[in-house]
Amino acid sequence: MSLVRTRLNLTSLNRAFSPYIDRGQDLTAPLTLLAQAHAASVDHQFSRRTGILVDGRTVPWDPPSPFGRSPIGEPLERTGRLRQSWQIGHPDNITIITPKRVERGTRVPYAAPLRGGTGQFLTAGPLVITPRKAADTRREYSTSDPRYYAQWWFFLFEFGVAMTAEKFFAQRIARRPHGAWHPNLRRYGLGQMLSYVVGGSRSMRRWQMSEIAA
Repeated sequence: MSLVRTRLNLTSLNRAFSPYIDRGQDLTAPLTLLAQAHAASVDHQFSRRTGILVDGRTVPWDPPSPFGRSPIGEPLERTGRLRQSWQIGHPDNITIITPKRVERGTRVPYAAPLRGGTGQFLTAGPLVITPRKAADTRREYSTSDPRYYAQWWFFLFEFGVAMTAEKFFAQRIARRPHGAWHPNLRRYGLGQMLSYVVGGSRSMRRWQMSEIAA
């Protein structure tokens, strides 16, 4: 399982913070606020069904397609587990805050292929599925027959779909990028850290959704 971890180091955010880090400046307070803003931004991306890449580009999510008995709902919302796993306190959530960095992520095993990567830089193109695991009945079929693969039987019993070879060997799943430290988040975090360094905790402010969204 590949965990999704998106780390934001202060020196990568702005070189102006290097002196404070060198002197042992503890920036846990503004980084905690930034982690909360990141969680709100990801939830907003799920609500809008639009991801924001690290370079600021927005990527509208493709709508789900009907597939056998699978119910049609919103993208990545069949169980809600992935969306909730980005929220601080969820069992699948990863939130690590130190005086020098903040790291956010999810332990959901299928998060990485669906969002387009495990870190900051995401792939927005479709995920190409290449079946590999053979079924118990593999001796009865050649490798060019989709029934050779366990995945074909899973689709049949789980969704009631007997896929043709043409469709089975050309599977594409739309990615839904989310969870990157996009420019609006970095800009907000930089402002709050500067406020904290100059005026302490009282000078920090909670985000407005308009400044951490696309």
